[in-house]
Amino acid sequence: MIEQTNHIDRMQVRTWSWLRVNTADLPLVGEKGKKEGNLLIKASDKIEIRKEVTGISTEKDPAGQLMNQEMEQFFEENGNIRYTIKIPKKHREKVPVRLVFDMDENAGVINEDIVIVAVEGSESTVIFQYKDQGTGEGYHSGRTRILVHENASLKLVKAQLFHDAVIHNDMVGARVEKKGRLTLLQAEMGSKGSFAGWNVVLAGEESRAD
Repeated sequence: MIEQTNHIDRMQVRTWSWLRVNTADLPLVGEKGKKEGNLLIKASDKIEIRKEVTGISTEKDPAGQLMNQEMEQFFEENGNIRYTIKIPKKHREKVPVRLVFDMDENAGVINEDIVIVAVEGSESTVIFQYKDQGTGEGYHSGRTRILVHENASLKLVKAQLFHDAVIHNDMVGARVEKKGRLTLLQAEMGSKGSFAGWNVVLAGEESRAD
């Protein structure tokens, strides 16, 4: 088991200490050998799914603005789920793409690195669901990077339903090009400690994020 602590201190203006929002210590946990986490993907055959991370430039990675160098290195070294999901050009997917992360006693550490690319003119919905079997302590760290091309529309829904012995952190970075649209819905309904952040760059004219 690999453990490290990342100190979060991102408040531009500090507030009352009793609110406990000025700083936080985020535990990051990995496993030697990168034991693969449990993931079920449900998608039509029109959606391109690769078991690797491709299609996004690190120079244009908005998620990187939420993480320091130590966290980025942690994902590179300890990620046990890595996928790229690509919605083809001008394709309109009526059925949501679903990713179900299921933590159990055999996969109590999930560190996923997911890239979603919505190609020009496409339209789709992607749903992430985080759940567990209630088997004890668990650790989840997620990095989701999104690229919405010109005239594409993507809706991302994240539902976190871990039980109260799981530490959860999730970083999402998105770049939206000209006339692209991104809709984000995040429901943090579980876990012992939840750390979540979004960063969206509206990179083109008439780009939009909700």
